[in-house]
Amino acid sequence: CLYCQQYDSAANCAACFKPKIDPDFPDRGRTACRRQVPCGLHIVGTERHEARRIDNQLRGRSGRQGDPGSSRFFLSLRDELMSIFAGQWTLKVLGWLGLQDDVAIEDKRISRGIERAQKKVEERNFEIRKNLLEYDEVMDLQRHIFYDQRQKILEGRNLQDLIQQMLQESVDEAVANYLEGNYARRCIAEWARQNLQIALEDAQVRASGLEDLDDLEENLRSRAKEEATSVINITLGEYMDVDLDPSEWDLRGLSSWAMSRFGVSLSQNQLRKMTPQEVETQLGIAAAEKIEQIDLTGLGRYLQEDFTAVSLAEWATAKFGLEVAPGDLDRPAEEVRSWLSQQILEVYRQREMEYPVEHALEVTVARTGTENVYALGSLVEWANRKYDAKLSVEDLRGATVKEIHRKLVAMSRQWLTGGQLEQWIQSELGDDGNVDGAIELARRRFDTSLTVEDFNGDVAGVLKAVGRRFLRREMTELERFVLLQIHDAGWKDHLLAMDHLKSGIGLRGYAEQDPRVAYKREGASLFQDMLEGIREKVTDMIFKVRLTAEAQMSNVYQISNVVHEQLSAYDTVTQQMDQQRQAQAGEAEKIKTIVREVPRVGRNDPCACGSGKKYKKCCGKGL
Repeated sequence: CLYCQQYDSAANCAACFKPKIDPDFPDRGRTACRRQVPCGLHIVGTERHEARRIDNQLRGRSGRQGDPGSSRFFLSLRDELMSIFAGQWTLKVLGWLGLQDDVAIEDKRISRGIERAQKKVEERNFEIRKNLLEYDEVMDLQRHIFYDQRQKILEGRNLQDLIQQMLQESVDEAVANYLEGNYARRCIAEWARQNLQIALEDAQVRASGLEDLDDLEENLRSRAKEEATSVINITLGEYMDVDLDPSEWDLRGLSSWAMSRFGVSLSQNQLRKMTPQEVETQLGIAAAEKIEQIDLTGLGRYLQEDFTAVSLAEWATAKFGLEVAPGDLDRPAEEVRSWLSQQILEVYRQREMEYPVEHALEVTVARTGTENVYALGSLVEWANRKYDAKLSVEDLRGATVKEIHRKLVAMSRQWLTGGQLEQWIQSELGDDGNVDGAIELARRRFDTSLTVEDFNGDVAGVLKAVGRRFLRREMTELERFVLLQIHDAGWKDHLLAMDHLKSGIGLRGYAEQDPRVAYKREGASLFQDMLEGIREKVTDMIFKVRLTAEAQMSNVYQISNVVHEQLSAYDTVTQQMDQQRQAQAGEAEKIKTIVREVPRVGRNDPCACGSGKKYKKCCGKGL
């Protein structure tokens, strides 16, 4: 039928149907409705959804494939949507008018009112989603930045440049912190907070005090006494409130606080005989005496002229193992930054040359000694593969580990910085620079697969870059390991910090602050702190850490071990399920056996338990 979309014959249709060939579809032999009766669906709804979109989707079921249809919704005055549109007063008014429960109320104004209520709910839900989206945008941006950098680390792309950039940023921040900032004032303020318990900011330290120790001591003692007086006045009101009865004062807590804060021994009996003013006076005198007894000569080191240079030199030595004399830093900040960056890059290049050798020694002869022929043979094979050394076991037999280390490091220096890599490429490649020969050379010598698209015209330059990556492969693995470990740990801590921030940021509204703006600002600050923390940890560890053979093997097999544990757990669960299935099958077989052995008992027959009572009045346990 053209209206009900049925393909049955006319005999199976109602009497109003007759066979008729549709001129548009002559091959289908469809029937046409003689009375032109609409054959769509009629939808009956038992409530109205808070979103008009859902109601419209339900209505749309009645008009599928262009069929005519209809819908009708029935609502209760106690529905959630009706409570928004018509409150309790509506029910009371209808009750006063004598409306019965089974009486229907039909009016277009009610439908329009319900649609207005739905619109209000939709607007509220839209604002909620919009608000959540603004919160999610912060983490979405941070997630893109972090995972983009982490993907580069996983692929091993330009790890050397990333480490050098971190080193440069660390040097820039250190120079700005020690030489260009108020580092001496910050140290003095921190020392005063710890020893004098003063809430002192950097800018509150007098500039004149940086030249005269006596003036600085006098200033700090004066501030400490003022701070102590203020603290006594505020804290005393918590223990001895004048608005309360003296019997309700917390004299025990006051006695304990006075002893721990100022070293004043006041018993509870003494405090009962004293007024708050007397207690305040005595505590003030004791606080002033204690402050006068504090030795402030430790501030003298912060007033020395070369204090910032000495601190920067100590930082470079502790962080990078770089021996720097304070006199080397007696120059403008920009020159210090350039010179220090160059020195640290030299240390990093030295690390590039030494670490592959140290790693090879660690996995071969460092533990077994040079007497082990097999370990020594593995080391010789590695050196010949890496530096084309043409060594034999006899060449290294009898030498100590330090001598072997010195010899291999010299080879590494020649290949990385001495120009031997360029000479070898020139001798092997020739002057023509054949791309096919370069691809074969990279595969055979540097264990790297290249394609024609990897060459941009500079064949020797591409081979040089490939060769450098091959020579520092162990260093690249170390950098990837350190970067991944620190990035993952820092990201986990950052996610936890962001969750804590998001859970309590709504309280900023009580302080007349926009929680969304505060969340964006503080979230960006936390993310920046995470990146700085990652940078500091990486620059600390990259010169000190060493990847042992056990750590490398455990890192490789970690995923496979997890898979094996999961499979063993799956086998255990499977065995438990099989045991339960067998037990259930045994119980079912037992029940079947009991049912076959025990005869059927009627309601008026004696119960099979032997009590003599009728089955319908007994326990029925006999079955």
